[in-house]
Amino acid sequence: MAQGSLRRLTIVLLGSLLAACAGFTAPGDREVAVGDVAPPERAPDPAPRRPAEDGAAAAPVGAAAWLLEDARGLAAAGDWERAAAQVERALRIDRGNPWLYLELARIRMAQGNLAQGELLLERARTLAAGDERVMARARALQDAARANADPP
Repeated sequence: MAQGSLRRLTIVLLGSLLAACAGFTAPGDREVAVGDVAPPERAPDPAPRRPAEDGAAAAPVGAAAWLLEDARGLAAAGDWERAAAQVERALRIDRGNPWLYLELARIRMAQGNLAQGELLLERARTLAAGDERVMARARALQDAARANADPP
C-alpha cells in the first residue's frame, strides 16, 4: 500500500514540475504574438547556375548535376525507372534547366512513352530560349523517336 502512495506522489510531483516549467520564461525572453512575427524572406535559389555563354542554357550544378550523372548511369544500365526518378529529383532542385528536361524526355521515350517525351522536349525548347545546343539535342531526340529507334 505504501508503494502505491509513493507512485501517486511521484506522478503528482512530476506533473507539478512539468507544469511549472511550461510557464517559465527565461530572463530577457519575451512573449511574441503571432502578428508580431515578420514573414520569412524568400529563400535563395537552391542551385545557382553557371554563367551561360552567348545565351546558352547553363548546365546543372551541385546536387542537380550529381543527380543527372547518376540518372545517366542508371539509364545506361537499363534501370529506366530509377533514372527517371533521379532526373525528377534534379528537376525539383533546378526546375528551369532545359538539359534536365531533355534527359527526362530521352528516358521517357526509351520507355516507350513518346507523348510524354514530346511534351518534355517542348518544355526544354521553351526554357532554352534559342540555345542551339539544346535545340539540336531536342531535334535529335525527336527524330530518333519518330524513326522508332532508340533515342541517342
